[in-house]
Amino acid sequence: FLIVGLILVQLASLAFSPIPDQAPVFSDDFENYRGQADLAKAYQVWQDGARLNVALEDKAVGGGSQALRVEALAPNPQTGSTNGSIYHVLTPGNRNWSGANGLRFWVKNVSDEPLLLSVNFKERFNEYWAVSQSGIFLLENPAGQYQRRDIEFGNLPIPPDYSGYVVVPFISFSVPDWNTARGNETMDLSAIESFAFGVTVPGRFPHIFIMDEISILSQADY
Repeated sequence: FLIVGLILVQLASLAFSPIPDQAPVFSDDFENYRGQADLAKAYQVWQDGARLNVALEDKAVGGGSQALRVEALAPNPQTGSTNGSIYHVLTPGNRNWSGANGLRFWVKNVSDEPLLLSVNFKERFNEYWAVSQSGIFLLENPAGQYQRRDIEFGNLPIPPDYSGYVVVPFISFSVPDWNTARGNETMDLSAIESFAFGVTVPGRFPHIFIMDEISILSQADY
């Protein structure tokens, strides 16, 4: 009985031990950018796509006092493309995503039309991973609960006038058809060089959305 009692005491102490907080593998809450010049260096616009403008937002934010405002202004004047993207090159200290399980960000769709977002990231040696043509993602509802949604043709459809968090598990990423690198098609999260958000505007311009609190989730967070 004494031995059993000691074992039960040990198990009880393990069961009620608090789980230590674990910081996200990478996060950007846009609080450290001192102005437009800082932001434009960090989040650059793909010049061959639709005309996009990035700016700091200080009213509609997911948290803190600043967020990223993206304005899709018009199709590309040379190509007519209605697809645009912004990309962020990671610093060496933020490139190891080992152990991560997904991506989370806050978004506000400032439009009465759906927002079609895509996400991709680039491994070392230029192998890309992008949101698959089909799969799942999670969308936060007004009660703060996450609900499963379906990816549509490589896009995350964000409802009109929506604001809240989006979670995209890495199992919903694959090597896209437009990837040109001769990689091994095995996701290697130990050396990620950059990530990008894309937007498709099938309807009216301009289309404005706001992003905040972009983070790569550790297994515990996920």
